[in-house]
Amino acid sequence: MKKYPEIKNVGGENYREGIIHRLDKEVSGVMLVAKTKKGYARLKQQFKDRKITKKYLALVYGVPGEHEGKIDLPIGRNAEGKFVAHPRVDNLKYKDNDKHAITLYHLKDTIRDYALLEVQILTGRSHQIRAHLSAIGHPIVGDKEYGPINKPFLKKFSKKIKVLEAPRIFLHSNTIGFKNLKNEWVEFISPLPLELTKFIDTLKK
Repeated sequence: MKKYPEIKNVGGENYREGIIHRLDKEVSGVMLVAKTKKGYARLKQQFKDRKITKKYLALVYGVPGEHEGKIDLPIGRNAEGKFVAHPRVDNLKYKDNDKHAITLYHLKDTIRDYALLEVQILTGRSHQIRAHLSAIGHPIVGDKEYGPINKPFLKKFSKKIKVLEAPRIFLHSNTIGFKNLKNEWVEFISPLPLELTKFIDTLKK
């Protein structure tokens, strides 16, 4: 606010001036903040129209059988109120309140029994990446809500994968792309923070 006082009246919520979207707690990376009302409206519309490109890096348990994949599972809440990815019944939603959600993933690297994935979300549901990856049997390392809790191993078919002690959830908003006010496509990239690169380096030893 001190550096950009003009954002004080941008957006509709107190203490969130200019902020276009959110990241889950402990998730690092690039975010969009609008400095003007015009920029805010344009970015919000691109989110609504699903024209924003958002890519993440995630370290998960196990290596997917397909190096590229699409997760198309509606997301809703379970009986405890937790966001979960529900199955479909004859191509219909499991529950009427479930929201359409699509996640793409691409294998970037394998490290022992773990995989570093580039993940792109085509929809913006709460906990989408975490719920989707957990639903296909590849929870994110360090995820205390969707990952293995208080277990020494995660069972993947007949294989046991060691549960890792991570400093935080290994999910990072790596790339975001959009059209600016000049209608030019721009992308911003945030490299993995040091604590996550160190964690990978330790895992490779």
